Amino acid sequence: MFKTRIMKRSFILFAILVLVFSSLQLRPALAQEDTGGKQQTIYTGEGYEVIYTISSQWEGAFNADVTIRNTGNRTLENWSIDFTSPYEITNIWNGQVQSYENGVYTIKNAGSNQDIPVGGSANFGFTASFEGELQLPVAFEMQGAEQIVPAGQYETGFKVTSDWGSAFNGEIAIKNTSQSTIEDWTLRFDYDGNLDRFWTAEITGHTGNHYVIHNAGYNANIQPGETLILGFSGNPGNVASGPSGYQLTQISTRQITPEPEPGGVSVQLDTYSLQLQNSPDGDYYFLTSKMDKLTGTLGGVSQVKAFTYEITDKNKAVLQQGTIPVSAAWSAEGIGLGIGYNLLKLRAQVQDGTEVTQEYTIVNFDESNLDNLGIDREKDSDNDGISDYYEEHYGLSATSKDTDGDGLSDRDELLVLKLNPLEPDSDKNGTADGDEDYDKDGLTNLEELMLGTSLISEDSDGDGLTDGEEIHKHKTDPLKADTDGDGLSDAWELQIGSDPLVPETKFARTMKAEDVGGKAVPTVAVEGITAEQVDSLSVQPVQDGILNDTTIPGYIDQGYNFSIDGSFEKATISFEFDKSLLSQAGFVPRIYYYNEESQLFEELPDQQVAGNMISVQTVHFSKYILLNKTVYDQVWLYKFLYDEGQEHYAGMDIAFVIDSSGSMSDNDRSNVRISVTRQFVNLLTDSDRGAIVDFDDSAKVLSGFTSDKTVLSQAAGRIDANGGTTLSSGISSAINLFATTSRADVLKYIIMLTDGEGSYDTALTKRAADQGIVIYTVGLGSSISTSVLTSMAQGTGGSYYHASNASQLYGIFDTIAATSDLYKDTDQDGISDYHEKEMQAGRLRVGTGGAAIRLNYLDADSDNDGLKDGQEIRIVKSGDKVYAYLYSNPNLADTDGDGLNDAVDSRRLIPDVREALILQSDNREGILKKAPQGTSPVSDDLTFNDYTYFELLKLDPVFSVARITPEPMIWGEMALLFVVGTIGATDDMKFVLGDLISTFKYSKTINEGSSVTLGDTFDTSKYIKYHNSQLDNAVITDASTQNYGQLIKNFVVQELRSNNGDLSRLKFDPNSNRNVVYSYVNQFSTSPYPVFTEKTNLALSLAIHAFHGHNITIKDFNSNGGQFSGKLVFHFYDHFGLDADDEINNPGFVDWFTLQHYERFNGKYVPFITTIDYELPFSGSVN
Repeated sequence: MFKTRIMKRSFILFAILVLVFSSLQLRPALAQEDTGGKQQTIYTGEGYEVIYTISSQWEGAFNADVTIRNTGNRTLENWSIDFTSPYEITNIWNGQVQSYENGVYTIKNAGSNQDIPVGGSANFGFTASFEGELQLPVAFEMQGAEQIVPAGQYETGFKVTSDWGSAFNGEIAIKNTSQSTIEDWTLRFDYDGNLDRFWTAEITGHTGNHYVIHNAGYNANIQPGETLILGFSGNPGNVASGPSGYQLTQISTRQITPEPEPGGVSVQLDTYSLQLQNSPDGDYYFLTSKMDKLTGTLGGVSQVKAFTYEITDKNKAVLQQGTIPVSAAWSAEGIGLGIGYNLLKLRAQVQDGTEVTQEYTIVNFDESNLDNLGIDREKDSDNDGISDYYEEHYGLSATSKDTDGDGLSDRDELLVLKLNPLEPDSDKNGTADGDEDYDKDGLTNLEELMLGTSLISEDSDGDGLTDGEEIHKHKTDPLKADTDGDGLSDAWELQIGSDPLVPETKFARTMKAEDVGGKAVPTVAVEGITAEQVDSLSVQPVQDGILNDTTIPGYIDQGYNFSIDGSFEKATISFEFDKSLLSQAGFVPRIYYYNEESQLFEELPDQQVAGNMISVQTVHFSKYILLNKTVYDQVWLYKFLYDEGQEHYAGMDIAFVIDSSGSMSDNDRSNVRISVTRQFVNLLTDSDRGAIVDFDDSAKVLSGFTSDKTVLSQAAGRIDANGGTTLSSGISSAINLFATTSRADVLKYIIMLTDGEGSYDTALTKRAADQGIVIYTVGLGSSISTSVLTSMAQGTGGSYYHASNASQLYGIFDTIAATSDLYKDTDQDGISDYHEKEMQAGRLRVGTGGAAIRLNYLDADSDNDGLKDGQEIRIVKSGDKVYAYLYSNPNLADTDGDGLNDAVDSRRLIPDVREALILQSDNREGILKKAPQGTSPVSDDLTFNDYTYFELLKLDPVFSVARITPEPMIWGEMALLFVVGTIGATDDMKFVLGDLISTFKYSKTINEGSSVTLGDTFDTSKYIKYHNSQLDNAVITDASTQNYGQLIKNFVVQELRSNNGDLSRLKFDPNSNRNVVYSYVNQFSTSPYPVFTEKTNLALSLAIHAFHGHNITIKDFNSNGGQFSGKLVFHFYDHFGLDADDEINNPGFVDWFTLQHYERFNGKYVPFITTIDYELPFSGSVN
């Protein structure tokens, strides 16, 4: 609230400045005559330079051109300059003579060139008379300094215009209560909250809670009596107190304030409750609150005989008039104003018969100001929803609901359909308005009225069918989403082949996965499900690196996840595969179920193949994949060694006990026994040792235990063929080698090869077993004792192998080597060397048969993620299949790609994503509808200052008066549109509509002088992001928003249930054609997005009929593997602006379009972006 104060003007400061200036001694920096013969002076001061040039002269007069250049490092604000000259200035341009005393001129800026930026310049010129020799000034002194405006010469006010808890919008008002202009103002104050930005000023300083706000240039000067409104946004909301400690300063120059003429009469209106708008058509005011009385000042009261007021509308009809008591501080009670344009005339009749008149143009937005005009704003004689007052304004009949007789009420035409209620065929296309189909739903406007459906929504009941389809095609109720009341909407019943007119308790549904060019596309038909289960059925491709692993044997295409809430009676899963596969030899298609517990594929029984289609019945859902059975089965034919209780050792000591009896010269003529021994030696690692013993009648140690493979190879070469066969001597010598050079925690092996029976002491078997030595025996030929060799091996945990001939020794020694690797773990990673070698070779695979993992038996942590390979996989056996069970991929440090190293990731196979964008509608914020990804052309309804007058005329003849209609009259029509739109609205929605129009008035005035045209790139800095808590509430509580939110919530929960709570599967990728939520939303024949209609909230349908677009993010997501929870964040956005496709030829809208687009207004009125943010929590458990 402002307090009015009247202060007397003081001239003391001016007198002091004159005295100081007259004592200055000015010195020129440079004076010269230019090469063109023109006389010129150049003066350099501190931070500025002045170039004074005589541009022309003639007898008795001359023209001078003066350029002021800013050479400093700050803007020269509100400049004025002093120089000495004896000549009388008779004419001046781009400046004004502020004073001339004692031969010193003070020239002040013209307003339009008030500030000179760094590096810029300002220019003014003048004509002056002279006699004798022309003399040029020798010095120029810049005037003006920042001075505090006395507290009594201005008032400040603060109010919150909208507050939504986390942030708010507000206004600071500055009223000039003095008799002089406040020039180039700066405002300082303290505020404990955070102010983000001012729309009509600039934050130039912010330290702690102290703010410095500077004018925006166009509003640098505040005229006497003017109130300047500074809109801003800040946070947090729930504002309890406003700024404090205001201090207003200005750039002050010497001013001569002329004394009023004796006996002069002046009239002035207090405008503190009004919002001044500057316009080339003349300044005018906005009024957005109730104003019961007028107040102001009257000068020369003693000369005034009578004082009156008169208020007229745009048609010059008198709305109110009266007499005002003559007083220096006058007031008039019981004032009323019409909606929109009002012209207030104040007339003071002077005693001498003259008249002093002052006029004020006021655009009124507050309906309560009608009350004092004697207007019953509730009176609606024809009950059409528009009061008689507004009907009269629009030229409508107050006694007929349908003025033009087209069957549509005036209200529906004006506010809902935005048609001309005075024309039965508004677009003059030969079809009456009642027979048009505004919402393109297949029903005419008259049919919609008869049926009670929405005129502006194609799907009144939100069931996914247009109103026309329901009436003409399906005979369902367009006002009832579930006509037969069985729990399933009409659209769903038609989609699944059910009858929407016959109630049912169980349903069946068939769904085919989206065909994206794959070689195998699944379909599922499920029976015996409830209405609640129907829309939960889902078939989605699995792209987790497991079921889309192309190394799976027999791979045809990726696997699919089949899911539904709850149980069902039965389902048939089918895969349609590429017909060309049938021509492949041995092609046998089979559907496999992926058992997530065992990580194995399980072939489903009783599959049926018909052409290129294979089907199978199931009673549960999971992940399924189609494979070529012939190829898939082959990978499991390879049999791997496996010992469930195996203990691993870091190294091995192995003694080769080789028969060197004379019979070997016959049984092994090619010395294969030497070759296989050497080959085995070559397989030893640095942690292994070998020893060579040959035996015949006695044993001989050719090499003790050593890791030197050369020594061992040479020793093997000394094995001969002489003498008999004494088995005991060879085994005893080997045992003694272990006893004398034993190592702890290593495998101890003896490989005995013999071709004779020989003698053997069975006590040696026990002795070897007691020392943990495993003996493998190999019998060559037919003269061996199989029972002795078998008993020797089995008694120590080894095995006996028989070779009919020497060539078979190669395979036997390879088998023994592999068996030894089974118990070796050289790198101590928890996986045997044997299995790591088999994985490196690509033979040992994961449970799906994929061979995507390669391991090095000498590297304990293949991916350097801090986990040993044995912590990431485990070798298991199920039935006859040995495979690698996956906890994480030992070849990838971050298996699931969620940014968490496997070593610290509690769910290594499922990305731990806390936040994800899951949906972006086709229409992006600020971007032209349907613009291709990667481009950002501005939306056509966000363009401004982009039409010439002739372009407007080409658009529609209704714009013919746009060039001559005064700006306040244009605003008057727009005001009327929004006030009429509040009829029947809640107080909150009335406030919203008022706040929207207020934001359009002041949203981005810094854009004045610029333009945005179709084809420009969207620049977010040019637009306000509007947010209003009351609008939030209206949108969020509307049934269409609630239904959409629940639709998305149910789908997201179902998807997370079926994919183990993996949020990454729902991420939106604009470059992918497999966006899960996007595909779901866009499957409906009519969009499920929120639409606000006249049936639920007319005012909301005017503010936002349907959003330009939206996106959905999930935040605060948590999943522990069993339970999950998070928040759905809906970010809706709409553009408060018009484009050429809108109803721009209708009352109010043509004015809106003109203000936004017509170049006459030079970018003064800019559209903005309205945003609504809505959070919806969700939770669930995985299937």
